[in-house]
Amino acid sequence: MSKTKSLFLTVVLASTFTALRAVAQDQGSTPAPAPAPTTPKKGSGHESACKDDVQQYCADAKGRKAVWECLKSNEDKLSDACKAERAKMATHRKKHSGD
Repeated sequence: MSKTKSLFLTVVLASTFTALRAVAQDQGSTPAPAPAPTTPKKGSGHESACKDDVQQYCADAKGRKAVWECLKSNEDKLSDACKAERAKMATHRKKHSGD
């Protein structure tokens, strides 16, 4: 290899190394932003606890009320987690409805 090519490769490699090192230091100096806090949506417990049940028994139901009624009509087939969440929601509704 000629002396010129060797010098050229040395300069290219040194420049590349310096640039990569600067990028690595830049990335390490600024901490990543913290993820935004998430707020559970109203009814999210019901939706997650009953997700599979809704897909299996109520896939054609449109809207929350229709899904609720569909789950109610299939109560005997629902998973234990979905039954428990529905019971919790019913208790909460009774407690806050003034009945």
